[in-house]
Amino acid sequence: MTDRTGPDGQPPVPSPTPPGWPPAGQPVPPQPPAQPPAQPWGSAPPPAAQPWGAAPQPYGAPPPGYGSPQPGPPPQYGPPPQYGAQPQWGAAPQWGGAPQEQPWGAPGTPGWGGGGPQMWLARPKPGIVPLRPLSLGEILDGAFQAIRTNPRTMIGVSAIVVAVATLLTTLPSAALLTDLGGGSLFEPGAAPTAEDFASLVLGTIRASLPGYVVLLLATAVLGALLTISVSNAVLGVRTGGGALWRRVRPRIWAVLGLAVLLTLLSLGVAGLLVGPGVAILRYGDPLTGALVLLAGALPAVLLSLALTAKLGLAAPALLLEDRSPTSAIARSWQLTRGSFWRVLGILLLASIIQGIGAAVVSAPFGIVAGLVAGATGDPLNPYGSFWGNVVQLLISGLGQTIGSAVFYPFSAAVTTLLYLDVRMRREGLDVELVRHVEGGQAA
Repeated sequence: MTDRTGPDGQPPVPSPTPPGWPPAGQPVPPQPPAQPPAQPWGSAPPPAAQPWGAAPQPYGAPPPGYGSPQPGPPPQYGPPPQYGAQPQWGAAPQWGGAPQEQPWGAPGTPGWGGGGPQMWLARPKPGIVPLRPLSLGEILDGAFQAIRTNPRTMIGVSAIVVAVATLLTTLPSAALLTDLGGGSLFEPGAAPTAEDFASLVLGTIRASLPGYVVLLLATAVLGALLTISVSNAVLGVRTGGGALWRRVRPRIWAVLGLAVLLTLLSLGVAGLLVGPGVAILRYGDPLTGALVLLAGALPAVLLSLALTAKLGLAAPALLLEDRSPTSAIARSWQLTRGSFWRVLGILLLASIIQGIGAAVVSAPFGIVAGLVAGATGDPLNPYGSFWGNVVQLLISGLGQTIGSAVFYPFSAAVTTLLYLDVRMRREGLDVELVRHVEGGQAA
């Protein structure tokens, strides 16, 4: 064991200077600078640590402990933000240069603005149109896409419905035309009068009435089937004819009731304006009747166009919202408020495209029907033969079936897409449809 006593035998007196420190009176050597703590990956270097309450270092001064500053301009810091102002998010400033700032919400920054305008425009398109308010071009293109993606349903079902309606009305219409051909107007050597021409016009209307009524009801049912098909196609779902019929069958009487109600409204308005002229033309002076008829025709056309715009969305509302006929009419009136001219223009454009296309397709069949009628009957009396009338009605009906099968689905698709577009603009239906698609729910 080592003896720790001094020379005089006393224990050593502890030194007032701790080990490693210089003796009293000598200067303290400088200590090496402390290493800064490790920073997280990708973070900006913090400013030099300062005691609480100490004055901050001047702007542009080098932080202590980091050695001599490198040559170059000092960083230029902007003025501090005003109280209550939103902070500017952006990249951390680079040492030795001006801090790089980016505007609020710029692409690539964590600001609240997101990733730029394209984030708002990008909406899912699970089916024939994107799930957002639609332009005119998107509505027309979506209507053609609805036919192209499901032709068996859109064209096949249309052809079946129109063909059945044509067959049901052929014999009654042929009988009425034969009765019309037996009038005095077609007698050899007869001098037709104004009354004869009026009788011809009214007789033609009467002969066309059965076909018009049956075709009206048939197209109402067909429009309901196509409305469901197009609405499912918007969500990317293809629906067959059987599934469409199962969906529409419980609502068939409501569909027919709406068609009859809309027709009565249109005929009522037209009858008030055109009816007096027709009555005078039939029972009074033909010239006066013609003038009165022409005077009421223009207002009748304008009111019919107004009703087309205001009530044109009733059928989709009845089916897609499960409404009654009267409630669907009120709903269409409400939806078109503020969108009258846009709805009218798009519906008229669709009707013009449908009418021109169907006329181009059916015109050759009408020419053939006329030639057959002239070859099988009296050239001076095209309506004199019953079977001749049957043949020409069947031939013209074939052309009507083909034209309607191709172009009526287009008109029905435009109406359905226009209904969805109006609801997207007014009620935010696109948001609900996006949630519907993202949730994976059935159509």
